[in-house]
Amino acid sequence: MNRPMKNGNSNNYMRYIGLGIQLMSGVGLAIWLGYWIDEKVKWKLPIFIWVLPLIILVFMLVKLVEEFSKKSKK
Repeated sequence: MNRPMKNGNSNNYMRYIGLGIQLMSGVGLAIWLGYWIDEKVKWKLPIFIWVLPLIILVFMLVKLVEEFSKKSKK
């Protein structure tokens, strides 16, 4: 049987789902942008398709750590 969710739990789930969607869309956009830049530059090594998603991952992980530390301080 399903239990009704409390408002606090529901808000937490939505916040974490939002962070996950931001992470996936940010990495996806960075991959697409890196591919597009690599096609325009025509270098032998496709560096932008590797560097841009890594930069996005670092920034998103910093944001995630800040979000978790803010929650633990409350």
